[in-house]
Amino acid sequence: MFKLLALASSAYAFSFNSLQPAGDPECANGFRGFTADPTAVTVCCPKYCGECSDYATCSAVNGQDSANACCASQVRKMTCENNAEDPYCLKKCSEKSAPCSLGVVEAIDVPKESPTAAADCGEAEKDFVAGCKSTIKGVEGAKGQWDALQNRQNNADDAEKKATNQYKKE
Repeated sequence: MFKLLALASSAYAFSFNSLQPAGDPECANGFRGFTADPTAVTVCCPKYCGECSDYATCSAVNGQDSANACCASQVRKMTCENNAEDPYCLKKCSEKSAPCSLGVVEAIDVPKESPTAAADCGEAEKDFVAGCKSTIKGVEGAKGQWDALQNRQNNADDAEKKATNQYKKE
């Protein structure tokens, strides 16, 4: 019985470990550090740090010595790009999890008129409502449901206006 249990648990561990990623090339499981220097190495700190910068308590997160994991300048010094002679230097995020190096991130050309929600002026909401309307009206036997939804929304809007109107007379 114990042999069967041991075999099953080792098979589970093997399958579980084979599903784990080798690294985190985009720093999705940590926090990306930012720097004003475009030629500096970008680093990734573990999630438990809360952020990846030189904040006041970065060297003592959770009461532990965490300077080499959470203080961005210290992590940057320990990367293999900046410390190649050290055999324990921090490798690229594609090879290991945080803390790790993302390398020198090239500048991204941002268009002068970047698309924002403010520039959208509510067009996205109109598109969403139109999609909902066509979906509901397209269902056989649901012809009156869109009108009922609109009436409920209108009643809710009217009730909200009455509730927030400080000049109402009753």
